[in-house]
Amino acid sequence: MASTHVSTCGVTPFELVHGYTPDISEFSSYEWHKVVWYQLPTEFQSQKLGRWVGVSENIGSGHVYHIITHTGTVISTSSITHLTDEEQREDRIMQAIKELDDSIESKIGNYKMPSSQEMKSMMIYCTLTL
Repeated sequence: MASTHVSTCGVTPFELVHGYTPDISEFSSYEWHKVVWYQLPTEFQSQKLGRWVGVSENIGSGHVYHIITHTGTVISTSSITHLTDEEQREDRIMQAIKELDDSIESKIGNYKMPSSQEMKSMMIYCTLTL
């Protein structure tokens, strides 16, 4: 690990180059593809479900996130909140999450890495057809 090397004096390479410790709190607030509530600035008092897909860099003054919506588009917003444990157990919310996922999948698909067996089959096929 670079930050434990004696020549870095216990700091990360980023800190050595830039002279300050980066703020990574935006990345630790949410997990990749986590279901969140989001609100658009134009739609007051209307929360919608979306999936967190990252931090929007260079948009706004900080803590702005990329959210994939039910239409399969990615938006940037700072108005997001976690679902509570109670909400995640509610039947209507569980149904809404399923509908969100189905809608996203119908718009952009759901790429799945081939299993090792499928990879072997494809390699054999490619070898036989060449």
